[in-house]
Amino acid sequence: MVFRNNEAKRIVIPYHTGKNLHPKIVSSIIKDIDLSIEDFKKYYRTSTHFV
Repeated sequence: MVFRNNEAKRIVIPYHTGKNLHPKIVSSIIKDIDLSIEDFKKYYRTSTHFV
């Protein structure tokens, strides 16, 4: 997935079937894209990319 934050900075979130990202990496990515943890969880739950 590719996100752009408010400063138009592009952030790529890697996704590989069967592999998990370390929680610190996930936290850093969420911070970089200027989302709250709650907003990220809402997007994650509704995203068809992770089904």
